[in-house]
Amino acid sequence: ATVSVLYWLGLGDRRKMTSLQGRNPLQGVTTALPKLVGCSFPELNQPVTHRKKQLLVKSGNRTDMVGTKERGVEHAGGAEKKLNAEKIGNMMPEWQTLDKKALRFYAYFREPVQESRVESDRLRKLVILYYLEDDTMQVSEPRQQNSGILQGSFIKRHRVMKNEKEHMDLHDLTVGATITIYGKAMLIVDCDAFTREFYSRAGIDQPEAIFVPEDSHEQWQIRARQPRVKDPELKRVMDLDASQRAGGTVHKLSSEAKELSKTFYMYDRKVLRFNCEWKDPSVHGETHALVLLYFLADKTCVVSEFNPPNSGKDPFPTFLKRQKIPKAGCPAQGVSLETISSKYRSDQFYTEKDLYIGARISVFGRELKICSMDPATQQYYRANHGHTDFTPIPIDLPTKPAPPVPKPPPHSGIGNEEDSLGSWKHLVLKPPRRDQAKELRDSDKVLRFRGSMLSSHPTDQGRKFIVCFYLADGTVQIFEQPCMNSGLTGGKFLCRQRVKVGTDDNGGPVYLRDEAFRVGNVVEVLGSKFVLEER
Repeated sequence: ATVSVLYWLGLGDRRKMTSLQGRNPLQGVTTALPKLVGCSFPELNQPVTHRKKQLLVKSGNRTDMVGTKERGVEHAGGAEKKLNAEKIGNMMPEWQTLDKKALRFYAYFREPVQESRVESDRLRKLVILYYLEDDTMQVSEPRQQNSGILQGSFIKRHRVMKNEKEHMDLHDLTVGATITIYGKAMLIVDCDAFTREFYSRAGIDQPEAIFVPEDSHEQWQIRARQPRVKDPELKRVMDLDASQRAGGTVHKLSSEAKELSKTFYMYDRKVLRFNCEWKDPSVHGETHALVLLYFLADKTCVVSEFNPPNSGKDPFPTFLKRQKIPKAGCPAQGVSLETISSKYRSDQFYTEKDLYIGARISVFGRELKICSMDPATQQYYRANHGHTDFTPIPIDLPTKPAPPVPKPPPHSGIGNEEDSLGSWKHLVLKPPRRDQAKELRDSDKVLRFRGSMLSSHPTDQGRKFIVCFYLADGTVQIFEQPCMNSGLTGGKFLCRQRVKVGTDDNGGPVYLRDEAFRVGNVVEVLGSKFVLEER
């Protein structure tokens, strides 16, 4: 529109102005415009400085083009001459040529483990990444299942110092070399294929991979995850029974297999219970109360320790897991619930015939004495073995003194004593309970007696009182009858209240009850004694 206006004004040729390239076609003619308001165009005086840019990716490198010439290509005499790799490397920065390229090494170090029965040290496997663009290093540890330690990022990415003045570079990373990073001596054992090729092109050969020793904790986890080998003899008995029930072919069983199958089906879920004691012969040993369970189905035993409340012992009652208990001098290796076959003779292990009151059995070097048995076990021995004497033997357990019973503090005299006692018994205050049914039933029932004070003082002779006992809430009220020329003012002698006569075993107050109010009885109220008479 501006070009049209200028052309209409006769200030230029439209074809000439539109054919100009490389500069503003209206530049130079704006000075001919009058200096009036609304006729100035400052944007027309700005020079054209933009440059046409295009991105080009060639041979994996990012370049920009200016016109028809490309960076990285030289034009000499109309012929294109390509640059070699060395010139390109000099022209391109390292962060661009070595971007996203890292060397990977595998290493390990040993870490000591304290107070563990499974291992004495742990083999920590690491992965070291060396980034070529900025010479930084990153160390990570692959995660293992149930390792018990924090794994993952071991050392964050940064430049690692080799000494006080130099950083660690790629020449320090060699298979078989030991590098120390923040006090951890790591042995490099291998690297990946890209790392070997990179060093080979640089004229450095990496040694072959080094053998990595086995980790005891890892081997223990592998063994723990493997399925346990069950007893083949018992499995064969179960398979034969299932085959017989299904109508299949039944093979003859051996005598041991028949006996095992018979006892399994006859005494399944039948257990004998014995109470035992074990006297620890150590320096600070004491007497332990144990419970022995004997399973009749497979002739195995379980020993548990009975810990009374507040005994100060850890809540781990298992003394011996379920297995056969060998007698003294018999091999104990491989004797467990899974080996209940006829591999060992029956006389090598304790059976029900060896278990009775007063018997002493050796449980892997610890001598247990059977002291008693439960009624079901007594009935079994009475029916199958003819035992009649089941007199228990007392277990000599260490007696501890009973903890002292705390006594409530004395009443301060402010408020009701039961309310004050509730703040001592409970953290959250609770009001004392009231028998509302009795209050409604006996709300209008009062026991009234004429009384005289039982005292040796001559002033108290001849004083007459009216003693009232309210059945609704157990309160007592006393009035004194006026007597002329006695010098004493009659009227209210005791306000209506509950009269305390003592304390119970728990330290609580005991008040006067209606049983004490009979004609002829002597009632003591706050230190004064009254003889009850008929009204």
